[in-house]
Amino acid sequence: MSVSSVYFLLFAIAAAALHGVWRNTMWRSAVMLVANLAFIASFTHSPRALLPLFSFLLLGYVAVCIARFTSSAWASTLFAIGTLVIFCWLKKYWFLSFAGFLPFVYLTIGLSYAFFRVMGMIVDARTEPQIARVGPVDYFNFAMNFPTMVAGPIDRYQDFAKPGAPVTGVDIGEALQRIALGFFKLLVLSALVSVRQTAGTAALLRAGHGTAAVWPAVVSFGLYPVYLYFNFSGYTDIVLGIGRLFGKRYPENFNAPFSSYNFIEFWSRWHMSLSFWLRDYVYTPLLKRSMQMELPRAADAYLGVAAYFVTFFLIGIWHGSTAIFAVYGLVLALGVSVNKLYQATMTKNLTKKGYRELSAQPLYRWVCRGLTYTFYSFSMICFWNTGATATRMVGTLGSVGFAAAFFALLAVVIVLLNVFETAREAVQAHVSADWFGSYAPYARAITFSLLVFACIANAILTQRIDANIVYQAF
Repeated sequence: MSVSSVYFLLFAIAAAALHGVWRNTMWRSAVMLVANLAFIASFTHSPRALLPLFSFLLLGYVAVCIARFTSSAWASTLFAIGTLVIFCWLKKYWFLSFAGFLPFVYLTIGLSYAFFRVMGMIVDARTEPQIARVGPVDYFNFAMNFPTMVAGPIDRYQDFAKPGAPVTGVDIGEALQRIALGFFKLLVLSALVSVRQTAGTAALLRAGHGTAAVWPAVVSFGLYPVYLYFNFSGYTDIVLGIGRLFGKRYPENFNAPFSSYNFIEFWSRWHMSLSFWLRDYVYTPLLKRSMQMELPRAADAYLGVAAYFVTFFLIGIWHGSTAIFAVYGLVLALGVSVNKLYQATMTKNLTKKGYRELSAQPLYRWVCRGLTYTFYSFSMICFWNTGATATRMVGTLGSVGFAAAFFALLAVVIVLLNVFETAREAVQAHVSADWFGSYAPYARAITFSLLVFACIANAILTQRIDANIVYQAF
């Protein structure tokens, strides 16, 4: 069942209606259990195809419960490592190919996001006894929560376990508006950008060596983050809207990421649930452990650089099981670690006050925003291409063409992004939240109607009622 289809929306609304019939905890757990199992079954009806996924979940449950019987950090660590290895093996990561993989086709959809939820529970169970005592049904409903199963957001059990708030008419209205916006982003905006981006990619691959490939590269590389944003944030809007129908508030995943002035800030605004999970469970523990070493205080800033490098290298590898994603991770890691090193150096040379004053300069901010977007656009070459295709693109451009494309995109982005941001800030400064006053409900109704009309018109014209979710593949 495609999570971007009308069928999924109807399925979710039906499940939410049953969920809201009775506030009894056992009833709601049972409804979610049936809904989660039905959603999983929509992808395959073969028991053998489900066996690896369910075995992974069982292993994770044992790893969570082990904290109930022992306080040994070694036991929890071994189970956490075992869960990580099994996950990588089931996802067929290239570095485990020597071990051999299962010879039959099995379901992996949702496995990557279940891994984060389960691993978070394993870590937290040592310090939070209520997690170690979780029942199998609640554990399964959290790990395989159907609205967020396919591509997140990545929530924490502590938040998921909180009783859902009563669903009011206002909640339903806001949920439907969020869902309509998500479908509009996903079915209309991302599709329009995808057509142009795909054409740019095709032109790049057809181009001869040198300057002929520069403009197609600018279009192809520059538009892909926009396409991915509409695709992924549209999906997220749908999921968050569905969550409201269940009385849940799942974590936001985006916060105007293209407004960021540096690469570190960008990752605090883009795929936020992933960034914050890795911050809490990888970056912070790694930094704390390294700072306990007997090193000069001057090394503290550089320990942060190293921690960022490891964290973002893992982000890249998580995105895919082939070697090209190791390159992607390396590029991300270099981006954030160099960014952190630059901040540390500038603070040291200019003092904190001087660096803040420099960062407040409009021209400096414009260039930084453009450079952040451009670097991310070029790093994404390893994200949406196979190794062979990425090599072919870079080879077509050559070193001179690659540099020319980078600076051409930087110039375009500096102008377009900052003009857009300036206009957006001006509108926000002059239009308050209650600007429409008593007409706000009518304005929302008109907006909602237009979004729904656009989605229906798109479905009629394209004869498609769903779209591919990029992050469903991870």
